[in-house]
Amino acid sequence: MKKRILIFVLILFSISDLSAQWECPSLLGASLKPIGKSKIFWGSEITAGAGYLNNNAIFNSMGLIGLDRSGKKWTIYAEGGYKFWDIYDLDTKQNLKNFHLGIRELLFQYKSRYGKFTAGIQSARLDDYFLLNERILGLNYKYSSGSWSLNFTGGTVMKAFARNGTFCAVGYLYDIVPGREIALLGNKPGQTNLVAATLKFSPLRFIDHAGLALYYEFGSWVEKPLFTGGLFASFALPGGISFNPEILYQSANDNNAIIYLLSLEKLITGEKLRTTINMRYSGFSPLDESAKILNSFSNMFAGNVLRLDSGDLPFIQTSLKFSVPPVRTHLKIQYTAQTRKNAMQEFDVELGKKFKKHLQINAVGAMVKSPLLEKRAILGRIEFRFYF
Repeated sequence: MKKRILIFVLILFSISDLSAQWECPSLLGASLKPIGKSKIFWGSEITAGAGYLNNNAIFNSMGLIGLDRSGKKWTIYAEGGYKFWDIYDLDTKQNLKNFHLGIRELLFQYKSRYGKFTAGIQSARLDDYFLLNERILGLNYKYSSGSWSLNFTGGTVMKAFARNGTFCAVGYLYDIVPGREIALLGNKPGQTNLVAATLKFSPLRFIDHAGLALYYEFGSWVEKPLFTGGLFASFALPGGISFNPEILYQSANDNNAIIYLLSLEKLITGEKLRTTINMRYSGFSPLDESAKILNSFSNMFAGNVLRLDSGDLPFIQTSLKFSVPPVRTHLKIQYTAQTRKNAMQEFDVELGKKFKKHLQINAVGAMVKSPLLEKRAILGRIEFRFYF
């Protein structure tokens, strides 16, 4: 215990600039600065939150340090730090807490006229709307030429650094619905793996872009290796509305299905107010009688508490966000709900403000309904992010 406290203190006081991390996405890349007159750049950030959920007091904090050494065409980047969380049950007076040191990214990147190549622990995301948004140990290659772009990635996903893993996620704070399945994450390389790619074309007319998406998931822990592939697009409709559909075919043993996503977005801009309206439906049609969606790494995270993922399809999500750029303030209202029998539902409200260049504060409220809960769950939470 004394060793953990010492490490925690050293991390905090060895950094003069602290900035933050909203769960696991990091802002370090935009806030790096040189160490003296050297060619090594560094940055740091910290985030913390405190609140109430379902008669539990919940707390968490996370601090990260990043180091960057770049040449004309290459970059070596490392980012890691600590995570602490604490849940106190107000009924039983029991306290559950944990502390982790971990790595978020450790990679080598090379850029040339033939594309961008990245190897190591990295954030991997395809150009479609569903298939992949994860942190992997592996390879990524991106290439663009004119209206065409290719995005290929492959690697292994482990609990140690995954987006929903032990170091990055804060899902443990919101684990209030009993019996929910969670994404499969390996403990060692080779247990949960993926290979995926998107090929996108941008004709720049009323079709903003269209593309092909391919995904294969396999490993010693994956009982039913699966292949998923299909098409996605974005259309510019009259009235400034963006329509983004995707349709995919999932092929797996006794789990064949069609997955489809439909979303609409409209941005209304004014001199002092910007309004964003979003509506999304994510569903599937089973081709086998008991088919379910098996993709482990889509990590759609719909809802602040429920964080509905691919295994929770079908569901809808609607949101209305007001941003006031002159005072750097926003208000977001969001509703998320499954559309099947005995559905889970969540209503969220978020009010946030940015102070100068280094501090973001959010106040979050949520109400959750589920047939597996005896009563509605209420969330109230304050979060802050401090960074340079």
